[in-house]
Amino acid sequence: MKKTSIQLVLGLAIITGAYPTLAATVTMEQLIRAWGLNPLAYEPFDYEAGVGLDGNCNGGYGFSEAWVPNLPSGGSLSNQLITAGSLYYTDAYGNTVMGIGNKVHITGDGTEAGDNTGGARANAQPRRALSFQRGNENDSTWVAFLAVRTGLPYLYTDGAGNEIYYGRATSVQLFQGANSERLTIGRASQNGEPTNTTPKDTWALINRGSPAYTSPTPVPLTNVPPNSTANLIIVRIDHQAGDDRINAPDTAYIWINPENIFNLPTENALAISFAGSGERDYWFDTIRLFAGNYNTTVGYGSADIDEIIIAVPEPTTLALFAICAAAALHWQRKRS
Repeated sequence: MKKTSIQLVLGLAIITGAYPTLAATVTMEQLIRAWGLNPLAYEPFDYEAGVGLDGNCNGGYGFSEAWVPNLPSGGSLSNQLITAGSLYYTDAYGNTVMGIGNKVHITGDGTEAGDNTGGARANAQPRRALSFQRGNENDSTWVAFLAVRTGLPYLYTDGAGNEIYYGRATSVQLFQGANSERLTIGRASQNGEPTNTTPKDTWALINRGSPAYTSPTPVPLTNVPPNSTANLIIVRIDHQAGDDRINAPDTAYIWINPENIFNLPTENALAISFAGSGERDYWFDTIRLFAGNYNTTVGYGSADIDEIIIAVPEPTTLALFAICAAAALHWQRKRS
């Protein structure tokens, strides 16, 4: 369905009052456009199942290069494997956002003792450079994707007696260049967190890759909503111009599994507002996926990830939704 058609259908649904009862299946790209956002980069992982995420994977748009395997010493492409089938999330009204290709499975243990992908006990850390930079202006950036934490549970009990079963780092990360981690969506290794950072084993935002700067949500990493195969993760970053990380810090917000996917998330439905600790400047130009290698303290990281998209507000579309909302209000007043 074309962008204009989606907007008109949703607009008419709002005006007639049928909006909450219509069930639809859309791609992540269509959903983002329905929110009034303009996609800048989109990675649907529409690659052949069974291949490792490497320089031959150059799909989607908004990137300046193909995936860089970024294998550590002893690493394996089988730790970052394209697997068959798309992830999807279905909301409370039966609306579904679904991938268009396959998905990527990342793991820190691809041996028979772990996820048995034919890989090794080593980090999965592929990265891909964007064709643009975000974070130097007073504006917002939206990041969304489908994901679920996988892998075998591994009990770790911290100093406060908290039992942790998925303690090794697993995440989608925003980087400046190849080495500067800015904002992490997922979870850092929890044995590095303060013991009062709770709840454990949940989705979180992490500032600059430091477990000490973790802001957790209540949603379990392994959560799979009804009639779904993954969680819909939505992040908005409000940037402050320049690079003053202390006096003009950026702020990130995260929403997970909205009740109605067609409602653009607002602060009123916030899962968590991440002011965070320390300096915050979420200037980024690269995305990286990460699953930590097995260790004897917290096990290994592992996840299925799909449909990564980065977008910005589109004024013309927002104006259309404002008109629809005004029309709906007018229609309701005429009925009363």
